[in-house]
Amino acid sequence: MSRRPAPELAVQTTRSWLKTAIAFVPFLTLVISAWLYALHLDTLANQSMYNAKVQSRQQQEQEQKQQQENQTSSQDNVVIGDSKDNIFYFVQVSDLHISTFRKASTANFYTFLSTALPLVDPAFVVVTGDLTDAKDQQLVGSMQYVDEWVTYKNALEESGVLKKRNGTFWHDLRGNHDCFNVPDWDSKENMYADMSATKTPGFMFDVKTEYGKYGFIGIDACPKPGPARPYNFFGLFETPDMDSLARRLTLSQGNNHTFVFSHYPVTTTMFGQTSTGASFADLSKSFSVYMCGHLHKLKWGLGDALQAYQPTHFLELEVGDMKQNGIYRIMVVDHDMISFTDVSMPMTTIPPAIMPAHPDDAFVEEGDDDKGNSFSDPKLQKKKRPALGRRLPTNPIIVVSNPKDSRYLIPKHEPVNRIATSTHIRFLVWTDSQAPPPEYHEHMRKDIKIELRIDGQPHLNPSTFVGVREHDKNEEEEFLPLYVSEWDAQKYNDGKEHELEVKVVDRYGRVSSSTTVFRVDGQRSDMKGGFAEWVMWANVALMLKALFTTGYLFVTLVLLILPKLYSLYLQTSPPPSPTTKSSEYILDPSASSTDSPVFKNGYEAWLDQKCRHLYRLSSTLSTVPSRNRFWNRFVNHTIHAHVLRFVHFSTQPVLFYLTLIFALMLVTVPHFWGNFVPAAGDQGQGYFYLQGIYLPHAGGHLGGGLGAASVDHAGPDRVGKPLSVISGAIASLTGGRIAPSLSSSQEAAAIAGTWIPMADTWMSTIWTVVYDLVIFLYYLTLCATPSGYLYSPTNPHRLRPYHRTWYVRCLMFGIWMFRCCSVLMTAELYGPSVVWSGIGTWWLVVVGWLMFMVGWSRSRNEKDIISLRGEEEASEEQTMMMDNEAGTRRQVLTTTYQHQEKIRLVSSDWVNTNGVEEEEEDDDESDEEHDSGVNGTYSDETKALLNGGSNDAGDSVDPVQALEAGANKKRRHQRGRGGKPAQSKPHV
Repeated sequence: MSRRPAPELAVQTTRSWLKTAIAFVPFLTLVISAWLYALHLDTLANQSMYNAKVQSRQQQEQEQKQQQENQTSSQDNVVIGDSKDNIFYFVQVSDLHISTFRKASTANFYTFLSTALPLVDPAFVVVTGDLTDAKDQQLVGSMQYVDEWVTYKNALEESGVLKKRNGTFWHDLRGNHDCFNVPDWDSKENMYADMSATKTPGFMFDVKTEYGKYGFIGIDACPKPGPARPYNFFGLFETPDMDSLARRLTLSQGNNHTFVFSHYPVTTTMFGQTSTGASFADLSKSFSVYMCGHLHKLKWGLGDALQAYQPTHFLELEVGDMKQNGIYRIMVVDHDMISFTDVSMPMTTIPPAIMPAHPDDAFVEEGDDDKGNSFSDPKLQKKKRPALGRRLPTNPIIVVSNPKDSRYLIPKHEPVNRIATSTHIRFLVWTDSQAPPPEYHEHMRKDIKIELRIDGQPHLNPSTFVGVREHDKNEEEEFLPLYVSEWDAQKYNDGKEHELEVKVVDRYGRVSSSTTVFRVDGQRSDMKGGFAEWVMWANVALMLKALFTTGYLFVTLVLLILPKLYSLYLQTSPPPSPTTKSSEYILDPSASSTDSPVFKNGYEAWLDQKCRHLYRLSSTLSTVPSRNRFWNRFVNHTIHAHVLRFVHFSTQPVLFYLTLIFALMLVTVPHFWGNFVPAAGDQGQGYFYLQGIYLPHAGGHLGGGLGAASVDHAGPDRVGKPLSVISGAIASLTGGRIAPSLSSSQEAAAIAGTWIPMADTWMSTIWTVVYDLVIFLYYLTLCATPSGYLYSPTNPHRLRPYHRTWYVRCLMFGIWMFRCCSVLMTAELYGPSVVWSGIGTWWLVVVGWLMFMVGWSRSRNEKDIISLRGEEEASEEQTMMMDNEAGTRRQVLTTTYQHQEKIRLVSSDWVNTNGVEEEEEDDDESDEEHDSGVNGTYSDETKALLNGGSNDAGDSVDPVQALEAGANKKRRHQRGRGGKPAQSKPHV
């Protein structure tokens, strides 16, 4: 075939590129505009998080100087000895979850008040959130229950903690359960403001002693407003909150230590910036310890040690929950070295039902009311609050304060050099004076028994009590169970880790032990926290955004956009010039091998070439060696097959554009409309976006108490302005320097809405992408590609691919039903509008229809290919049958001819060797020539026939050729004699 001239080819190439560009422009415009608008929405949602001003260089230098001054010097003259001064301790407890429907958590809290607090007797207690459970009986819905808050308040009043130390003993914070369905701080749903001990959003107080000043700051990171569950797991700390924390930290400058308390760990909190642009990482350089709760030790033992030393040199400690595990923490500050231990209450001895199951079951007390009326009459009896319960026996509790555990050293804030110069080992021991059952009284000792071991060797110096016993405490001296033991610290100053074990046996024989890993050189040891340490170190809230962005771009780019661009390029490209067909590309052996077929465009040629390549791979899967079978089957064939699948999927307009539009809608339009804060009425209704929850009727805040809420001045009309999509995105990217129309004064005066930027929406959308986009997209891609494109006629998967098996179909139907149930569950929580307004609902309807039409019934193309391949196979089979029949007939005719010729030759030989009279004039030469062929034996040709095709030497001889050779030889012999052929006698 002659090739096209160069000018003509250049013109055609230019036209193809022009067609490709024209096809690319609208598609890329759609995708890029959607992504820019998604970025614009994220800017709107987080404008209250990053409402920062540029900080001057002078301010930055001043803050850095203050931070350097605030750092504790590692060199001083203080020696840790045997004195009882320069030490205090407090208690942290978290996640009480007092519930109306589940009494176990309430019983645990009552036991803490009646047993743990009297035993430990700390300086104060901090409760880091989740005071109540706020879940319904089915653990599905959420609301603030008055009974739960009354139970909490009454327990505090009955235990006396509210009046202890002039009302400075008990400090509590809100958790996410305490702000479920709470519109604003002034709402009646915010029962924390009336029934808690603190009654304010956060707290701040100082502990001033002769040896220093210590600051304690509690922050409230609850979303404002607080949506009902489940979209209320991550904390939110916006610019006004950051400014408040910055002011409090400024007031804490010069403290020996500053402790920050929050319900949410740093890893589950979205922190914004201050008005001056300072981040949480900048502020965290000013405090020593961040204490929190919320994670409940995770599951399966993964969160037993949720602790981490953060890069900005503060220690983050999460305490286990009181709800199920009955855990509280004792923090000891000894000579500015911070130590702690987590104590688990004796869960097996806690009575299962301290709190009455019903208010009528509460016991009563007799007495008189304020008017003098007697309550002896049962009808006039006064109900009393349920008792906290009796004090339960407890095992000894041990906290080693020197040497401090080197895994939790804070070199930037602690004087770690004091360990090397210390003269005594110091530890606190709390032992219970409550007697066990009578059978153990005979083993009662006069005092406790203490045993110390360092690196497994007994520490010979005795342990001495130098604290203040409980019966000796007074207004000047608090209870302090401090023990010391003299030691030589330099003996262990070898740059290695050592282990200190303290074993205590109380008066009643109850045993406890504590192990401390320490270093004298002041270097930190590895926590070896594994997954728990990684969870606290990583910022899950930011990681969710990064994970979604990476996964979403991969799915849309690699699986949708790039295959579409490639298919558009192929479809607008000219087909290749016809060339001589190579034999290796011929699928049908009976096909012509002259010229290649004529294609309409480059895509058809590419598809034909890819199919032929896959045919060769699939037809050789069972013939290749076992060492190469894995590569051919699971790698080579799979990669080429998936490339063909996704490119072919992009050429199916209905399937591709429905999937692409859903993928773009996930980041640009509301997922559904729901009532996220039912207690707020119409103001609590809004849109669920990827970037957060948008409440269009909230007016910037609900009821006036949400100063930190993000305000979208564009109002609800923002969604319906198609021309402002690109302009708003450009304005967000350029800071308003270009296309600032969205921030004009007219729109600023419009009705504003409230954004709640939450990591919960990102996490929810990740699952939507995984289930609704990736899984269904992959399955539809498999079903949309005819198996005849991928497998040769000899491959069994051609007629029954994996995705058409019954178990795969059942799996996909199960996933589809699971997602439908998820939509219904969300509708139960946020209203029926979730169903009809949700893009996920309509996508599930579309996917269900597509799975039935494409996945569970063969497509027309696939039927045509299967039919065509079937006709080819039938034609090939019929041809083979005809060839077999013709061969059989030929074989029968050949056998008959051979039999007849055999009879003729045998008869001729018999006549020549048995009495045929020859002429006497034959000379000796002619007689020898005649006798050589028939002298008492058959000729070679006859022998070949008689031997079934073999001569005397055993070589294979064609019988037909042997007959022809024999006849020719006989004719030559007769012509040589110059006479006629001899006449044989008739043989009967």
